[in-house]
Amino acid sequence: MGQDALLCTVDALIRDMGIAASLITDSVRYRLRAHIEAASRVITQGSKRYFVPTYQAKLFDALGEHVSTYRLSLGKNDLLEIVTLTNGNGTVITAGNYVLKPDNDYPKVIIQLKTSSGVSWTYNTSWEQAISVAGFWGYHEGYEGAWIDTNENVPTGGLTSSATSFTASDADGKDERYRPRFEDGLYLRIENEILQVAAVNTTSNLVTVLRGQQGTTAAAHAQTTDIKSWAVQSDIEQACLGLSTFYERNRGTIGEVAQMPDGTEIDLSRAPDYVKRTIMAYRRQRIIPL
Repeated sequence: MGQDALLCTVDALIRDMGIAASLITDSVRYRLRAHIEAASRVITQGSKRYFVPTYQAKLFDALGEHVSTYRLSLGKNDLLEIVTLTNGNGTVITAGNYVLKPDNDYPKVIIQLKTSSGVSWTYNTSWEQAISVAGFWGYHEGYEGAWIDTNENVPTGGLTSSATSFTASDADGKDERYRPRFEDGLYLRIENEILQVAAVNTTSNLVTVLRGQQGTTAAAHAQTTDIKSWAVQSDIEQACLGLSTFYERNRGTIGEVAQMPDGTEIDLSRAPDYVKRTIMAYRRQRIIPL
């Protein structure tokens, strides 16, 4: 996927560091965002996992040790949600004809066709990359509750595919978890499009957004459509906040290289030990069953 998405918001970092509102200028926000981008990249590259969903149609061979009559192993790909599943013969397999494994945990690593469906993995003339799994990929152990209701809907008139802002009913209100609804850097989801908040004006309630993020495509959305926000897994968010805080407090001294136990080198300098421990805890090491 290759996308180093932000793993905490600029506003969360401002709160975490206790920076007074009177000191927050555009240049400060730009600098803090750069720290978050750097910290997110370290965490993503160090763990070799993506903690914000990315939409992608991944292709899999219809022959090999990873696939049997009903079972498709996704290997080192962390699957969170399928949008469209297409068999090797070009037939779309509906959701009622398969289950995702493991049963009660995320991310998913196996697509199991139901024996009662009468469907099996197959292909026409070419088996190479014949099966398409289009959906949201990434890592979150509690994905079923990771998209949070902002308690806001697409406003009257809807949202066109080219719109870069919308007027909320209460931009600094609370979501269903009593967190701020909209923050600088927060990822939103409207239907199957992911957007990112670029700015929030709490006086006018204007929310400025970047469209078609994380591999999705900007689309029109009807009024009253739900707006949800992404909750990064809490320990990953805290690691991002900690490393970003370290970068801000040590500006001009960043650049030393730390070596991970497996020999991988990442820029952690003298960052808090718990950041390194968190990265290693999620570093891909497990063997995917066939």
